[in-house]
Amino acid sequence: MTVLFFPEYPEGRDTAKNLCARLGYATTTNPDDPWDVVLKWHDATYFDPATLDRLPAGVPVINRESVDISKTTVDQAMERVFGYSARIDPTQYRGLAVEKSDLNGMHDGRVVRCPLPKESLRSGRVYQRLVDSTFTPGIVTSFRVPIHGRRIPVVYLWYRPVEQRFGSGSQNRRWRVGGRPHFLDPHDAFSTDELTNIMAFTRHIGLDFGALDILRDNGDGRIYIVDANNTPVGPPRRIPRSVRWIVHARLSRSFDEMLREFRRAPVDARGNLELSGVGHKSGPSRPDATA
Repeated sequence: MTVLFFPEYPEGRDTAKNLCARLGYATTTNPDDPWDVVLKWHDATYFDPATLDRLPAGVPVINRESVDISKTTVDQAMERVFGYSARIDPTQYRGLAVEKSDLNGMHDGRVVRCPLPKESLRSGRVYQRLVDSTFTPGIVTSFRVPIHGRRIPVVYLWYRPVEQRFGSGSQNRRWRVGGRPHFLDPHDAFSTDELTNIMAFTRHIGLDFGALDILRDNGDGRIYIVDANNTPVGPPRRIPRSVRWIVHARLSRSFDEMLREFRRAPVDARGNLELSGVGHKSGPSRPDATA
């Protein structure tokens, strides 16, 4: 199989590039070359759909409809699917909150105390309640959730110092607490209803392939999706060797299944999938939390 990455080619530790190599699949970024399946790859918060006009009409494109992964869009999708989100009005909310860029991948969050005067609000920033995901004093947790079509192959559980909660995962990730590896079966991390809503969220924002960052609040027990990424990196380097092959096998299998489903899926005139249960245009279905 040959995978066309368009309009950009993944770099370095990008997940899709690594999994194609592991599966022995050829890759190209030239739509004039022979290819079997298309994965839209554009490492930015926003995407102009007209860029895909160079591709043949009606061809299924993974992440075709993933055109906006801003924090604002993530919060709006949370509210639509879950009925709540972390978004607040910083001039009215009372308590600790997070101020961060609306753009993806900036890692520039900071804790602020609300309410804030209107004149202090910064352009291009979003404000969210501070989700309390404290594990032990000084350590906070978060979940990284890979999305492969309608599958969640594995869930990573991150531990990091509280002062680095907004930092880059590659710099601050801790993969062992008490010597135990921390990768989870999706059903051990989330309830069935939560998994169903997570997949509904991905369909709502058009995310066929990517990863979500999710926090669970110690106060109300609910989960909060705080970030969506359609050009994910990984698998993480620090996965313990004892389980690394399991993680790689799960990721490779689900990625391969996703590619094959998109390759053969019927599409409408815009290239949106019509195969039930696959991709963001499908109706409600039970998520395949691959184990």
